[in-house]
Amino acid sequence: MSLSARSLHQANHPQLDDKIKQTDPKARSVFERDLKRWESALERFRGLMSYDSAVRRLKAVDVPSLEEQIHDQDKLLPSLAENSEKVLQYPP
Repeated sequence: MSLSARSLHQANHPQLDDKIKQTDPKARSVFERDLKRWESALERFRGLMSYDSAVRRLKAVDVPSLEEQIHDQDKLLPSLAENSEKVLQYPP
């Protein structure tokens, strides 16, 4: 348990802290190891939140904007094709 989590725990749960002290040392060791694994997993998940935020922005803002730009460019293709046909019809 991190220092801040321990101090928060001890300040809010003195009875629980007493129970922990009465727990078998082997069992307490297992609990502490499990707690460290859970805290590690929590930190990994917190790190993933920035990726989730980026994916949401891509889906909500960036991709629709790019799709609109593509659509606008597609509208220009017929007139560009027509102009190129006209240019090709003139002799050199």
